[in-house]
Amino acid sequence: LLAVVNSMLDMSKLEAGRYELMLAPFEIAKSISACEAMLSLTARDKGVTLTSRIGRGLDEMVADQRAIQQVLINLTSNAVKFTNAGGVVTLDAVLSGSDVQLIVSDTGIGIAEDMVEKLGTAFTQVQSELNRCYEGTGLGLALVKGFVALHGGTLDIASRLGEGTV
Repeated sequence: LLAVVNSMLDMSKLEAGRYELMLAPFEIAKSISACEAMLSLTARDKGVTLTSRIGRGLDEMVADQRAIQQVLINLTSNAVKFTNAGGVVTLDAVLSGSDVQLIVSDTGIGIAEDMVEKLGTAFTQVQSELNRCYEGTGLGLALVKGFVALHGGTLDIASRLGEGTV
């Protein structure tokens, strides 16, 4: 319940343009490890393999660590939620010029192409017979999109039904 309340507060701040980034250098590997530790039991219980890779030359990044941590948690928990037993979820962090790319990929149920554009709107969940049984607030991807935009980045989603999502 506390997580939902915090998400709603963050969302209202983002929508009002009142969320202030607290920029500081931090080790992205530690944030990814923390995300893995938080979600590894859920993944293991589902029979999903959760892995990560950190690209060469990527030690520290300057960003709002709390916001980046929330981005990683939201994307990874969605990936685990929509991946069946035997599937794989991978977190990658790579340096692309001066930008850091955080990539969460899964071998899950995927999303229909015409539904991908609807993702990232507050309180929106793409409904289909494949994901109808999954619970959520519909805030996760909207928060991700807002936090990424505040950092000057973009949220890109590619997916294929039955094959997974990146």
